[in-house]
Amino acid sequence: MHAEALDFVSRTLAATGGVGGLRVLEIGSLDVNGTPRGLCDGALCYVGIDRVAGRGVDCVCDAAQYDGAEGYDLVICCEVLEHAPNPCAVIACAERALAPGGRLILTAAAPERSPHGCDGEAVQVGEHYAGILPDALRAWLADWGDVWIEHHPTRGDVYAMATRP
Repeated sequence: MHAEALDFVSRTLAATGGVGGLRVLEIGSLDVNGTPRGLCDGALCYVGIDRVAGRGVDCVCDAAQYDGAEGYDLVICCEVLEHAPNPCAVIACAERALAPGGRLILTAAAPERSPHGCDGEAVQVGEHYAGILPDALRAWLADWGDVWIEHHPTRGDVYAMATRP
């Protein structure tokens, strides 16, 4: 996770009251090159899910199948959507996991960023990669409240915050 994406998460947490007493789920939590976990000291609980076991992963599973049962107040999903063959399934995971009124904080690669694999290196044969268009992200979050999207084409980033209805 690059510094600008981490800064967006930090700024968004500060602007929305922090994580004190919140139940936090991180989708795509494998620590490849940084993680937002350190920004969440004070959370009531913090659970990281990823398809691959490793540092930062508490539960190995595919987000498309993870329920979460409205058990979280905040979902953080950083640098995942561009690697997901079905990004809508990741958004649906966040919605299932969040209690009504819970927040989603999301960062992703926009089309302007050079393709990269899940490990931060070159995209491997058979690995999915597609930059996320801001308009597509806006459409995927159309039923959510308080949607806030930032697009930074010069660095190839798209960020979002939204509230589950």
